[in-house]
Amino acid sequence: MRSAATVIEEIKRCRGKYGISLFDIEDDNFTLDQKRASQILNFMLEEFGENTLQLFAMNGLSIFSLNKELLEKMKRAGFHHLDLSLGSISRRASTQINRPYNPGKATAVLRQASDCRIPATTYIIYGIPGHSLVDMVQSLHYLMGQETLIGPSIFYPTPGTTVYTDLFGDCHAPDFTALRSSLFPVETEQFSRIDLVTLLRLSRWVNFIKQALLPALHRKQMAFSELQEISVKTWLPLEIKESGQTTFSLLQPAALTIEEAGKIMTAIFLHRKSIWGLKRLRLKQQHTYTYQIFPHQISQKVLQLFWDHKDFLSIHSGPNKSLENR
Repeated sequence: MRSAATVIEEIKRCRGKYGISLFDIEDDNFTLDQKRASQILNFMLEEFGENTLQLFAMNGLSIFSLNKELLEKMKRAGFHHLDLSLGSISRRASTQINRPYNPGKATAVLRQASDCRIPATTYIIYGIPGHSLVDMVQSLHYLMGQETLIGPSIFYPTPGTTVYTDLFGDCHAPDFTALRSSLFPVETEQFSRIDLVTLLRLSRWVNFIKQALLPALHRKQMAFSELQEISVKTWLPLEIKESGQTTFSLLQPAALTIEEAGKIMTAIFLHRKSIWGLKRLRLKQQHTYTYQIFPHQISQKVLQLFWDHKDFLSIHSGPNKSLENR
């Protein structure tokens, strides 16, 4: 590991030579040695003062390596957003990928980050071989109830790891073009690509609720039943045809904003219990915007798991970034 002094010297050179004030700490084990992390933060505060630097750890910090004292110091040194690595909230799934299992600790850290007014995005992994859909939906449910955005990561196998060897054997030459999340490269008997896509869509919808809707309603917490009643009554300006597709026109000079479109799709989602998409049609009509609403291909299995627990869940909003910054 580099010494704290050399880290500070590099920051000083970047600031003096290039005027840089924003730094991303790529080491995802930065806070694993809490004493060393605290020393680096102390040096930053001594050298640059409070809130002079803008600090990020976009590669993610283990949620289990943080505590209240360290979070408070991180906030003073310049951390205004946290990217946290959780992996899974399932005991079985966490054990399988050699990650800690401590929901109480995770909940405490998220509450401490909120108390320090540091917005957080907490990352979970969908699609690890051996994990079940129940494991994945359990993690989604857990983060729905915490004051954090959800960072859904799609698993891809990394050469040299046990999972990669289990999938392809020792002699398999890696096809590096296939080792990326956007390809959804792994399917198993327990889950398909469409299962993972559906989980991704649900995670993004939960983030929309947390960012755009709950703050506007001045609510810290909202149950599903309340959200459904408000959204269907307030945000559903049209009837969806049973044929599965419909269009509607807006007689206004401006197109739908992201938030307006999201509210409409939320109302349809809660009303129909299915995930729909919306696109603007390029029709040459003065002062009129025409939109088409269409059903997405989704996993009914995932949706059933998601809705089976709705009566026991609440969605929390926290001090998260604005919609425009996400």
